[in-house]
Amino acid sequence: MQSGNGSVFHRPARAAAALALAAALLVGCTASPAQDPATGETGVQATARPVKTEFTREELVEDFDAAWQIIQEDYIFMDILEQKGFDPQQYYELARGVMEERAEDLEDLSKWLSYLFGHMGNYSHLAVLDLPGYQTYAEAYTATPEEGAQDAAIHDVVTAPQTVATYNWIASNSETLPETLSGPDSYPEVTVSYDEAHKAACFHFPTFMPETVERDAGIVQDTLMELYGQGKAVENLVFDITGNGGGSDYYWLNNIVDPFGGEYSTKQPRFIRDTPRTRWWYQNADLHPVEEYAAEYPLPDFVEEMDLDLYAWSEQSFQFGDPTLPQELLQAKRWLLVDSAVGSASAAFTSFCLDTGWATVVGTPTGGYRASGNPAMFALPNTGLIFRFDLCASPNREGQLGIEYGLNPDILCEGDETPQAAWQRAVESGTA
Repeated sequence: MQSGNGSVFHRPARAAAALALAAALLVGCTASPAQDPATGETGVQATARPVKTEFTREELVEDFDAAWQIIQEDYIFMDILEQKGFDPQQYYELARGVMEERAEDLEDLSKWLSYLFGHMGNYSHLAVLDLPGYQTYAEAYTATPEEGAQDAAIHDVVTAPQTVATYNWIASNSETLPETLSGPDSYPEVTVSYDEAHKAACFHFPTFMPETVERDAGIVQDTLMELYGQGKAVENLVFDITGNGGGSDYYWLNNIVDPFGGEYSTKQPRFIRDTPRTRWWYQNADLHPVEEYAAEYPLPDFVEEMDLDLYAWSEQSFQFGDPTLPQELLQAKRWLLVDSAVGSASAAFTSFCLDTGWATVVGTPTGGYRASGNPAMFALPNTGLIFRFDLCASPNREGQLGIEYGLNPDILCEGDETPQAAWQRAVESGTA
């Protein structure tokens, strides 16, 4: 899972707020039927098939074709990509031709899937699930789910015998495999500074990846307490997430927001196309025909344009408990800096700030947005390799397609102004 590829369920050691959010994050990750929607096999057939880590060229090509078939049938953003000038079909045909000639192993399958997805812009979390991403999901979802549990679909995907064998093989060979399978070796560090002129504690968070949740635990709490102990005046708190493509919602929940305490709630719609696979993924979600939504709220234009005929609410309750910071720090003005690179979990944080007023958002429109939840995951029939993408679309506050137009900040940059300069302007002018 690389930056921008999606929010991930993660269980950190400290999770008062996170536990309250878990049910909301998992809406749509639902119990699977007896027949696998990707392969057409029943669970008994898939379990009975012997697992392996070496595959014939024919099997690799079959999996490549299976991924393309799922995309053709269920990837709701295909028309938008084509309107942007993308022609996915030509890249599929080119990659498939190369695979037919010389595909030898799992690495080749991952390489050419990533080639195809990359030429589709990795749009809306379209990607191969790498080893760290798989391990994060497997850690959270391998316990046997209760009947009707909303995480049962993920459980079925990550515990399928062939998938387990494949990702175990990737783990054993991760040092020699590309990042599309093995994941990055490291992630950039948080940078912290104190702006004397604006009496501001400034944090730059370059990533929210799951692997950094525990690494960076307490960084806001500890830094602010250190400044407080030094007698530094802190009137502004700047949380800079420019360049942050996302990762895990638990990062910002536990490491940024939790020390300030409080209770919040949000509610956003998600629009879905009614197909067998989306019914599989959202089987236990409270789905409704869009006509019911239109009877109460203005229906976004993109819903009809994309042939989306169902919707569900993503409702979240955030309970952070009592603050763990002194009153002087709690009274400081909070700012969130964003840019066009912000997406996925970092866009979810942006949405949280916009919806609740937790911080004033400054910068440029984000690169994309959709309501919180895990992207749908599909294990390919021969190799068990997982790829994923969003099955839903969400509007921004203006009713535009969030994944295309992003989220507009409270304060926009002027001209070629940077988000950092824009918040300084706002402070100095007293406009916010």
